[in-house]
Order: sequence, then structure tokens, then C-alpha cells
Amino acid sequence: MRLYNNPRIQKGIRRLRALGLKVYVDEIDEFTIAILIDGDSVNRVVSKMINERFRYPYKEIVFDKENNMITVKVYKPWKKPKK
Repeated sequence: MRLYNNPRIQKGIRRLRALGLKVYVDEIDEFTIAILIDGDSVNRVVSKMINERFRYPYKEIVFDKENNMITVKVYKPWKKPKK
């Protein structure tokens, strides 16, 4: 049986996709697969999770591609942060 057809592998891939991640599967041979996850979808999903769990209304979530960091800027309502 090929590894890609393993029910546990398929279930894991479905779970990643259910999170909203863009998942690609590359079958190297019948015993090895590579699961690739798109970086933009990781950024989108993590930003959504932060937004849901950090409930302060005056915040801005920014992904810095240069440093590979997500920054949550929190500010007072009358003073929006500088970019």
C-alpha cells in the first residue's frame, strides 16, 4: 500500500485543509511523501486565530516578510500606530 493512501495521512491532510491551509502533496516514491503548506495561507490562518483570541478592539495584525514575523500592534482608539 502506498503511503499516500494511508487513512491516517489522508485524515491529517484533511485536517490541515479544514484549518484553511493551502496544502500540496508531492509523492516522492511509494514510501515517502512531502506535504507542502503555502506560506500565505499560514499567515492568513494564524492572523485569523490571533484576531479571534486577542479580543482588544484596537489592534492591527501585520506580517513582516523580511523578518518572517507577525506583529500585533495594539493602540489607543484616538491614536493609530505608525506603519
